Amino acid sequence: MSAVGKMERRYFKAEAEAEKLAAKLRTKYHKGDRSGVVGAVAAHQATESEKLLKGTGLSLLEAVRAFSDAWHRLSPLGATLGEAVKAYAEQLEAKDDPRTFREAALAFIEEKEAVWSPKYLRGILASFKALPDELLDRKVASVTDADIDRAVRLSCSTKTAIETRTRQVKSLLSGKGKDAKSKPPTLLTITQAAAMLRACKNAPERRAVALLLFAGIRPDATDGEISKLDWSAVREGKIFVSAEVSKTTDPRIIPIRPRLARLLRGHPVEGKVCPPNWKRRIGEIRKAAGLGPEHQDATRHTFASHHLVAFGEDATKDAMGHTEGSRTLFRHYRVAVPTEEGVKYFR
Repeated sequence: MSAVGKMERRYFKAEAEAEKLAAKLRTKYHKGDRSGVVGAVAAHQATESEKLLKGTGLSLLEAVRAFSDAWHRLSPLGATLGEAVKAYAEQLEAKDDPRTFREAALAFIEEKEAVWSPKYLRGILASFKALPDELLDRKVASVTDADIDRAVRLSCSTKTAIETRTRQVKSLLSGKGKDAKSKPPTLLTITQAAAMLRACKNAPERRAVALLLFAGIRPDATDGEISKLDWSAVREGKIFVSAEVSKTTDPRIIPIRPRLARLLRGHPVEGKVCPPNWKRRIGEIRKAAGLGPEHQDATRHTFASHHLVAFGEDATKDAMGHTEGSRTLFRHYRVAVPTEEGVKYFR
C-alpha cells in the first residue's frame, strides 16, 4: 500500500534489495509511522476535524503536528493527553492578544494578589522574576511551550522545581490559575491600626509600621518590599519604590499623606527601613494589637480600601503599582469603607 492509499507493485534486481525494503516497512508499521488502510472511523474524524479548523488558517496536517509537538514536550513532565490539548487550545486563544507576556503576567498578578495566599504569591512572583526580558517583552501569541521550557531550565535544575515553575509560568501566560483563597481581603479598623502603632517599642518600629499602614508597602518581612526599602527612597513628600524593591519589578511613586508625614518625621536619610529582627518584632507587634499571622497583608488591603474612597481610583492604582486597565481595586478592595473614614485615615 503506497503513501497515497493505492496498491503499488515494486520490482528489484535482487531478492536482498526486496528484503531490505520489506524490513524497513515492517519497522514503520510497528512504530505506527505507516499504516495500510485508513479506517472509516479515522476518515470520519479527519473530516470533522477539518470542519472545526475552518477559518483558523490551519490545515489538518499542521494542527496534528502542532498537537503532536505539544504532546511530546509535555508528556515527559507528567502532563496528560487532556492537558496537552488544553495547552494547545490556550495557545490558539492567545492568537489575537496584543499584550506582551510582561503586561499579561502583571495584570494577572494584580487581579489575584488579594486572594492568593502569601506563599503561593511568593512562588508566582519568583517565577516571574526569573524569566528573561527577551521572553517577557514578546507578544503573548508568539510565546511557545518550547520558549517557556528553555527559560525555566535556565533558573531550575531539579525535576520538581522545573515542573512547578513551568506550571506557574504557564499560569502567568494564560491568566488562569488557582484561587488559593476565596474570602474577601481582611481590613483593619482605625482602632486596630492605632493598636499596631502603640505596640511599637521605638521610633524605627513605628516608622516601619506606618509605611505598611499608610503607604501600602508590601509587608512580607523576609522578601517583601518593606524588607528591601531604603530611607534614601523617602524624600520630597514621596516614596520611590524602585524596580529592584518592587515585587513585580514595576517601579512606582507613593505620595506621603499628612498622617504618614507626621509618623515619619525625623527618619534617617539612608539605611534600611526595617529595624533589626524585624520578622520577629512585626509578629510581636501584631500579637500585641490582637492580630494574627493571617493579618500580614491586611495593612496593604486597608491602605488600598481607604485610599480608594479618599483619593480615587487613578491615584490608588499609581500608589499600589497597578496597571492602567486593571479592575483589581473594584473587584477586591472596594468594600464598606465610608468616604469620610477614608479621608480621616490619612489626615
